[in-house]
Amino acid sequence: MRSLWSSAVTTVISGFLLMSCGQTNQESEVKNVFGADDRQAITTDQYPWRTIGMVRIGGSACTGTLVARDLVLTAAHCVIDSQTKKLTTSPVYFYPNHKGGTHKDEAYAVWTWWGTNDPAQFRGDDWAIFKLNKAIGDQYGWLGILGTNVQSFPQQLSVAGYSGDFAGGQTAGVHHNCYKRGDNANGRMIFHDCDTARGSSGGPALRMYNNQLTIVGLNVAEYRNGGEESLRLPNYQGSNPNVVIPSGDFVRKVKELL
Repeated sequence: MRSLWSSAVTTVISGFLLMSCGQTNQESEVKNVFGADDRQAITTDQYPWRTIGMVRIGGSACTGTLVARDLVLTAAHCVIDSQTKKLTTSPVYFYPNHKGGTHKDEAYAVWTWWGTNDPAQFRGDDWAIFKLNKAIGDQYGWLGILGTNVQSFPQQLSVAGYSGDFAGGQTAGVHHNCYKRGDNANGRMIFHDCDTARGSSGGPALRMYNNQLTIVGLNVAEYRNGGEESLRLPNYQGSNPNVVIPSGDFVRKVKELL
C-alpha cells in the first residue's frame, strides 16, 4: 500500500493521554459532551449530508466522507492496526448516508493512502484516503475541501460523525456552530468544543463557503484522562478538548489523486 509520510511531532497535554475516537463494540455511556448535548441527527438523504457515511472495519466503526467520485476521507487510526503499525487486514467498507442502521449502497476500499502509520504519536497526520471499488460519488456527490492550517483554521465550525453514544451509533449526528478553543501549533491540532464521542473519528469538520458545505478539517481524537470512555462534562474544560486536524496536508493528497 502507498503512504504519505511527514515529520509532525504531537505534543500531549501533561498528565492526560490523547486518545483516538474510533468506535468499539462496547458503546460508551459517557462521552466528551460539554454541557447540553447539542448534536442533531442527520436523517436526510439530500446532498450534501448524504456524502457522509459509516466506515466499517470488522467489529469497529468510524466516519468517512466522499471527497471525490470514488475517494473517501477518514482518520488513519481507523485503518491502521495500532499493534503492527500496518494497514488493517480486515475489509474496509463505506456505507454512504447510513442512518437508522440501514443504507442503500455500500462500497469497499481497494487502495489506501495515509498520513502516518503511528497516529497516536503523530496525531497531526492522522488522516487516510481510500479509493472505492466503484464510483458511488456519481450518485451521492462529494464535498470540497478548503486547505487550512492551525493559523487559518476558522473560529466556528460544525462536526459530524457516527458517535457510538448517539442514536446507537447507527445514525450520524452533527453539532453545528461550535468553536475552536485553542490549538497546538507543533502538533498541528485544533482543540474544539463540538460534542463528539468514539465512532466520530474521521468525521468532517465543516464550514459554509460560497453557500457550499466545505471540509476544513478532520475530527480525530479527544482527551479523556487516559481512559477508554469519552467524558460528559458540565462545561468545556481546556484539559479535556476534542481534537480536529487542519485540512492542509490531506487536501494536497486529494488533489494529487484527482
